[in-house]
Amino acid sequence: ASSDDQAEYLEKVGGNPVHRLYNAVDYSAFSTAVAEPVPEEVAAIPRPRIGYVGRINKKVDLPLLAELSRRHPEWHLVMVGPVHD
Repeated sequence: ASSDDQAEYLEKVGGNPVHRLYNAVDYSAFSTAVAEPVPEEVAAIPRPRIGYVGRINKKVDLPLLAELSRRHPEWHLVMVGPVHD
């Protein structure tokens, strides 16, 4: 589970211990990416770019992103990942 509340709920309904694995990032791996060349597909998108990498599903607030796009047409959203329900 990615939170204490979620783990407690899953333990309650499942009757088994649940391990907590909090969301995190490998900072050293991502911080060195600045030195890497930008892929062609992304380089063609003007700056500033706001990026998201991960599953694109109901946890992503798409109405919020649409509103940000309307309010800030100078920002460019770049989303990378598989689209799920």
